[in-house]
Amino acid sequence: MNDIKSLRKRLKKLRVRLADTEQTLEAIRTGKIDALMVHTSEGEQVFTLRGADRPYRVMVEQMAEGAVTFARDGTILFCNHRFAELLHVPPEQIVGSNLFGYLPGTERRAFQDLLHGVNGVAGRTELHLLSPSGPRFPAHVSVTALPLEESTGAFSMVVNNLEEQRRLERQVLDVSEREQQRLGQDLHDGLGQALAGIAYMLQSIPLEPDKQTGHLARITELVNHSLTQTRELAKGFYPVELERHGLQLALQELAMNVRRTFKINCRVTCDKGMNRLDKAVQIQVFRIIQESIRNAVKHGEARTIHIQTARADNEAIVLIKNDGQRFPIEKMRLTLANSHGMGLKIMHYRARLIGATLEFTPGRKSGCTVRCTIPLSQRNRR
Repeated sequence: MNDIKSLRKRLKKLRVRLADTEQTLEAIRTGKIDALMVHTSEGEQVFTLRGADRPYRVMVEQMAEGAVTFARDGTILFCNHRFAELLHVPPEQIVGSNLFGYLPGTERRAFQDLLHGVNGVAGRTELHLLSPSGPRFPAHVSVTALPLEESTGAFSMVVNNLEEQRRLERQVLDVSEREQQRLGQDLHDGLGQALAGIAYMLQSIPLEPDKQTGHLARITELVNHSLTQTRELAKGFYPVELERHGLQLALQELAMNVRRTFKINCRVTCDKGMNRLDKAVQIQVFRIIQESIRNAVKHGEARTIHIQTARADNEAIVLIKNDGQRFPIEKMRLTLANSHGMGLKIMHYRARLIGATLEFTPGRKSGCTVRCTIPLSQRNRR
């Protein structure tokens, strides 16, 4: 009987501790506290991030990359949902666990050496992370020391899943291959047939002068049609106006084609300074805008699209606004993390190629705004 009473008392205490733990974890996840007492090898330590606030946590949660903060001994103090998704573990189970438990034994020493070398600059490396419920995966990590109010060191780490990046690169190659096949088919079925017809008509020009006029008129018509086809094919693969006159005129021509093709209102407000960007940057920005328009028309059913560009001393900003269906931010975060669709991921891939960032904001009543922020190098600031 005494054993039963003792067990009941212990069970009651455990339930109280469990309830306290659940409340603490919920407070950490929702940003209601910015300090945490953790049992470390040196005893209990209170960790307090300077300047930790709600907007910062919201920003970290919206990241497409995994983010985690941890003590020098590996104790995890915070992680965003993306990091939890990479490991297939709920965030509340990760907080308080040890980061080294998610590293293969062969890579732990190298990671500790990386931490010792982080002093005012970020340490970067490639390693594998272990998922308790899945296989290991390659990752690129960037580790930075955090300014904390206590003496014990702590770090933040941003994690990019290289498996996703490599899959995306393969998808880009697949898209390129399909586009080449389409180009070959268009050349064969369209331009090739037209040129064959021209060659045949040149060989069969009538000898009678009174019949030659109509025949030559038909040849001229076929030649002009072939030139039009050639220009349309070239525009699909490379924005000719961009090469000749810069991004401003290329966007105006793009908007004109959108109006003509989709019968919607598409307008451009472009800073002439965008023409001074590197051509490689202009091309990637042009492609991002193209994909944003395609998404707005196909998925958002937009009727109005407004493209705006502005250039400051240190950055250039591109906004693509539409009045289509409202796109929730939470859905956007999940789409970037988990979707097999290539459009959004390729947009982010293009942005990373030029060091830019992409943000997606739903409109107040409808639509979505895509914001591309491009940091300007010394070369691009002229």
